[in-house]
Amino acid sequence: MARRSEGAGSRPSAGAARSGGGLDPHTAGAAFALLRIFVGLSFLVSGIQKWQWLGARQLANTVTRMAESQQGTGLENYGNFLLRTVVPHSVAFTWFVVGGEIVVGLLLTLGLLSRVAALYALVLNVAYLLGYWHLGAQWQLLNGAFLMMEAAFLMVGPGRTFGIDARLARRRPRWLLW
Repeated sequence: MARRSEGAGSRPSAGAARSGGGLDPHTAGAAFALLRIFVGLSFLVSGIQKWQWLGARQLANTVTRMAESQQGTGLENYGNFLLRTVVPHSVAFTWFVVGGEIVVGLLLTLGLLSRVAALYALVLNVAYLLGYWHLGAQWQLLNGAFLMMEAAFLMVGPGRTFGIDARLARRRPRWLLW
């Protein structure tokens, strides 16, 4: 019988966790934190770059071009939604996009309310995926990769490692917001 080298109640080493086929939870948490920060900074930079859209017709013009490009892609209904709903209310939607990207970016970068931020990011990326579908696989795969990361964030609550959510989780460990 093999002897156990760890003392009673001690945590196995990272090597021991890996040799059993599992991933050390701290390492997994750190990996999710890196992804969370990358996605957060991506949204933050994107939102800051769109800041000049506030008070301008940039979103309405962009969405109109998107809608016109949907012809023949099978996404004509999405194009109609953009023209009938988003363009007439482009001032509000500009705030949803620009403000949303900045807030999502800050929340994910800080690891604060990570799941809420991931849900909003997921909604934005679904809209971007459909809107830029006509540009082909490069944009579809990019938005798809972000969607998969955001879906994973919803499942694991990535702000519990190297994020403010870790402190909140100590107070209320069962809340789904973190």
